[in-house]
Amino acid sequence: MPISGPILKEKAEYFATQFGYSNFKASQGWLENWKNRHNIIFRKICGESASVNDSLCNEWLGKLTNIIKEYSPDDVFNVDETALFFKCLPNRTFILKGETCSGGKQRVKSFPLDYESNKKAWMTGDLFKSWLVKFDQKMRLNQRNVLLFIDNCTAHCTINLKSVRIEFLPPNTTSKLQPMDQGIIQNFKTLYRKEIIRKIVYDIDEGRPCSINLLQSMRMCEKAWRNVQLNTIINCFKKAGFYFNEEQCDGDICLENNDDDDGGYDWQIVADKFNIDHQTTFQSYATIDENVEVTGLLTDNEIMGINISNSDSENDENDEPERTLDMITANQAISSLHTVRQFIESVAGVDTSIFEAIGKLEDFVNKQPKTQKLITNYFSTVSNK
Repeated sequence: MPISGPILKEKAEYFATQFGYSNFKASQGWLENWKNRHNIIFRKICGESASVNDSLCNEWLGKLTNIIKEYSPDDVFNVDETALFFKCLPNRTFILKGETCSGGKQRVKSFPLDYESNKKAWMTGDLFKSWLVKFDQKMRLNQRNVLLFIDNCTAHCTINLKSVRIEFLPPNTTSKLQPMDQGIIQNFKTLYRKEIIRKIVYDIDEGRPCSINLLQSMRMCEKAWRNVQLNTIINCFKKAGFYFNEEQCDGDICLENNDDDDGGYDWQIVADKFNIDHQTTFQSYATIDENVEVTGLLTDNEIMGINISNSDSENDENDEPERTLDMITANQAISSLHTVRQFIESVAGVDTSIFEAIGKLEDFVNKQPKTQKLITNYFSTVSNK
């Protein structure tokens, strides 16, 4: 249902009554101020592939060349949200009752990616605005002026940015015109599920229960995104109609075919170990959350609950109590890196970039403050006689 100004004013007065404010009047001035405070604008919202307007797509593609012509390819971005069942294992038999996954938040000072939470696990206008500001700051620090394409999701707002120009994709066209939807997200999820399968196999080998906690998921997300190939991203942009520097559409864009990925030997180990039905393929597992909503409309009770208790800012993972992670000293980290280096040196044909990466890690750890020891630690204890 389209939302208009009169509907919003009527709803505001309803909530005011529910909260006990008898003198509140939702005037036009109030509505304008409210829209300004929350960066709300009225526009058409996006739809899915079933309602794609081909003529609108063609009209957009005719304009796209002029929109991007002032930017180099590495200064053109697309951002989109996706749901991820981060600890979903391939079969219910993996769920061990009584086992808990700790968030591991305490004492962790650096994460491999940004993390925010709310009860709905949705993208909200405030979260998106915060991300935009940080993205703009990053581009400004790098002295870059970039172009960012986003869809007309209800959570996507526009604010004044210094280094980022925002362009909205036409409504009801994202399945064809949004690069992220052409295979980038699917490739990321396939790589993420492979990391989970790899961890399960490792846990089986070590005789440990199979579980995924939030911190482990963040690590795997970062690794999966890092392993999305540049060529995949380029081809997905081309499939969405993005061509630079007089490039022409040759009609033969090669994308990685994730549908042919059967998970490899690790998936067979997991399937055999836990008697997974043959109808449950690796691909059905990899795409289990592809149609999950990532934003939406709250009910009246949900809106009132947020305002009363501010519960939307809390994590609702009551089944996963936090615990303190063990502190790792610099000396322990160096020792572990030494073990890794010995393993790498025992493998034939290792690329030099691997040794460079290990060297950088060693340099980083060596720069960290060392744990101070008392001078008495260096002397053996002498018992009294």
